[in-house]
Amino acid sequence: QWGQITDVAMLIHAKAALCDPKDGDSALISAAYGGHCEACNLLLEAKADLFAVFAGDSILNFTGTALEVARFCGHQDVEQLLAFGQVHKQ
Repeated sequence: QWGQITDVAMLIHAKAALCDPKDGDSALISAAYGGHCEACNLLLEAKADLFAVFAGDSILNFTGTALEVARFCGHQDVEQLLAFGQVHKQ
């Protein structure tokens, strides 16, 4: 998991796009899908879009925000982090 955190930090530092405008897929949604709480926290600190909606794909036949993806996948720690982030970002 350390490599993932390092990769996320490097992407943020490089000011890489955190969301794909074509399908709504984002680094935050990917981290939520994988249950990577620390990566989600870094992305929230970098102002990742909590409300980006993933349009689904052949792997995850589901449409939703990072919070909804975390809930769908059963990642309760990520779900709590994202719910807390949503409360304070609105």
